[in-house]
Amino acid sequence: MDKKTFNTILIASSILLLVGGIVVFFVGVLAIQASLTKAVTIICGIILILISALVAYYMYLNLDIKKNYFLTDGFTGITSSPEKLTFETVNKKLNGYISGIAENDAALWNGTALTEDNFGKNKEFEIPIAYKMLFDLADFNSDEYWQMFTGASPDAIAFICAAVTANGDDMLSSAVRKLRSIFEETGSDKKIREYITSNRKFLGSRMYSYVKKNISLFNEEK
Repeated sequence: MDKKTFNTILIASSILLLVGGIVVFFVGVLAIQASLTKAVTIICGIILILISALVAYYMYLNLDIKKNYFLTDGFTGITSSPEKLTFETVNKKLNGYISGIAENDAALWNGTALTEDNFGKNKEFEIPIAYKMLFDLADFNSDEYWQMFTGASPDAIAFICAAVTANGDDMLSSAVRKLRSIFEETGSDKKIREYITSNRKFLGSRMYSYVKKNISLFNEEK
């Protein structure tokens, strides 16, 4: 018996058990007067409904729905459709991923968190994390965050540039390198702040669109 036929039988069985349970339950409640027979009938109806629910639950557990880092709710375990994925969810989930690999955002910029151990088996996170690092600079727009960029390690700058280049944003990669060079030459972060803040929406949209376009990359083992 193939899986499709088996699932069809399970669906039919669950429906029949549910309908039968409801019928038996109401027969017991409305039509039977003898107390013992009434109680037994009602209990049988409840049992049939419970069996129907168990069959349905078994089917749910065996559905070919893969858990996804961005689509699966961490509390309910329910996986929503990619069409319902929002920017807020992507941003929140990336915050969660970062907190799992870095003590704080500074650990990203000094390069200590950008290791093979953190990304070796999760290469798909490199591109959205790179965009998020830049997006957060503009989003927080504080001296603390701008100092992370100006004090970033060469490894962190290389990580960002390689990631955005891999996503086709060569101009962004060049701009990041140029802005870092300007700061090293002048000691001023004015142009860095102007460029990054003016491109806040672009950085956020690239982060979000990459995840949504490549959502299957973030499927987790069931």
